[in-house]
Amino acid sequence: MIRIDFPTFLLPVLALWLYWRRNKFREAGRELWMNLFFLYGLAVTYVTFFPLTIRVSAARHVNMIPFVEMKWLLYRPLVAVLNLGGNVVMFAPLGFFLPILWARVRGFWKTAGIGMLLSLSIEFLQYLTADREADIDDVMLNTTGAILGYWLYLLWNSIQKKAEA
Repeated sequence: MIRIDFPTFLLPVLALWLYWRRNKFREAGRELWMNLFFLYGLAVTYVTFFPLTIRVSAARHVNMIPFVEMKWLLYRPLVAVLNLGGNVVMFAPLGFFLPILWARVRGFWKTAGIGMLLSLSIEFLQYLTADREADIDDVMLNTTGAILGYWLYLLWNSIQKKAEA
């Protein structure tokens, strides 16, 4: 069994980020968005993986049937709000940041697709670590969050355009 705590993970990742960004400064606004996106990525990593425990032979749990785990939350309203809301809110910044930072993904389907693929990747990695539970409901909720973030981007973008006019 290997156990990795967040500070042990954070130091090399932060060093690599600073090394990678050292010559990439273009404009202050874009650099601010890039660094906020990086911090968001660290927060998602922290919430979804840490403390990270890797076990070679351990029982793993995966739910591939939609809404199965969600139905149990009906009996626990506070847990439901935290679980459902947390999964949606966690991916909303992704849907907001992507179209701001990369013009190639300025589209509903591209943003939703990236949100879904990233969520699937997280669930797959959680399955491999055997310390977390992989759940299709999380993929659906995270993708919904990315879509919500994209809609917030559209709203923000329209407000920006009106302010410039």
